[in-house]
Amino acid sequence: AYTFLGRWGFTTRDVENALQIRQSILRDERERLEKANPEEREKLQRVAMEAARKVGMSHNTLGDFGRYTGHLDNALNQYTDALKLFREAKDTTWQAKALCGMGETYRRLALDANERGNVEARDEFLGKALENMQSSLYLCQKYQIDGERDTALRRLGRYYHDLALLEMKREKNRDTEFI
Repeated sequence: AYTFLGRWGFTTRDVENALQIRQSILRDERERLEKANPEEREKLQRVAMEAARKVGMSHNTLGDFGRYTGHLDNALNQYTDALKLFREAKDTTWQAKALCGMGETYRRLALDANERGNVEARDEFLGKALENMQSSLYLCQKYQIDGERDTALRRLGRYYHDLALLEMKREKNRDTEFI
């Protein structure tokens, strides 16, 4: 409800509280797995992977909130943590989601850097954006994650649209340099 109302502070607070609970559960499950006898290990491995996936979902949600509210550095940190946990959980759908979120965040950082005239940072962020978006699309195609593939393709479309606009602006600036 807070998200729907745009009350990001309350939303973030609640998701951060959920994250702390989920992290506690994950720590407990990892300890149980570490102490388990061989007969219990397979079952406890699945439980620990599910706990990791849930912690990753909280990080991913916080990454989304950071991206929506313009806290892009925090968003990247959250997506990075989420991606590590989704890889641990072997959840390719959520890996694709996190990679797409990271790619979009880097795309926005590139636009911000461009506005500040920092071409080096812009180009670095554009490279990272493309890398993450392409990685997301690759996972979607490989594992037939159709719903997320649509998102990855839209984000790549935005990326290439931005590149075209940047190039048009460069061309316009070149044309007016001699006037």
